[in-house]
Amino acid sequence: FIENFAPGFWGAVSFESPLAVNINNSLPGAATPGVLPAGDVVTGLVGGSGGLVASGGNTQTYSLDPVPDVIAKVAWEPGWGHYELYGIGREFRTNVLAAAGPALSGHQTAFAGGIGAGAVLPVIPKMVDLTATVLWGSGIGKYGDAQLSDYTVDAKGRPSPNREITALIGVAAHPAPAWDFYGYWGIEHADSNVFNNTAG
Repeated sequence: FIENFAPGFWGAVSFESPLAVNINNSLPGAATPGVLPAGDVVTGLVGGSGGLVASGGNTQTYSLDPVPDVIAKVAWEPGWGHYELYGIGREFRTNVLAAAGPALSGHQTAFAGGIGAGAVLPVIPKMVDLTATVLWGSGIGKYGDAQLSDYTVDAKGRPSPNREITALIGVAAHPAPAWDFYGYWGIEHADSNVFNNTAG
């Protein structure tokens, strides 16, 4: 949904597929060795291959995330340049099947999200543009080019969003209508996310 609130000022909100990127194991529904108590299983972990509903005969490679990702953005064009601010809200969910019985099993959820900003600056109008964008938060790997893992699971099978940052700057030159030259530099980084299992 997009609305032009005033000349040069827009607001928008979108609801996106919540399919998370998770690389704990390639076959969700299998045990996660060395993390969970022996015999426990976490379902709903989407593998790095993208999580097809029936990949290789395994019907647990889909996401259990209960609500869409929500993205909100405002954009401003005051007459020189284009500027944006945006935010993302997400909720992850896993399902723990505990070997000790149903009393220790169940859904585990975690909230995540991030904030970002972007700009396009015509440093030499119609000749040279400078672009920059940054997104910082937790569980935002899906929204970066490298597709870093959104979350891992802790020792009880709960989703634990990874803190991440992605940034990009670039220069585009237009020396003639039929020619464009450009160059970009970027970074994507996720902090470590470590837990002790029941054995310490």
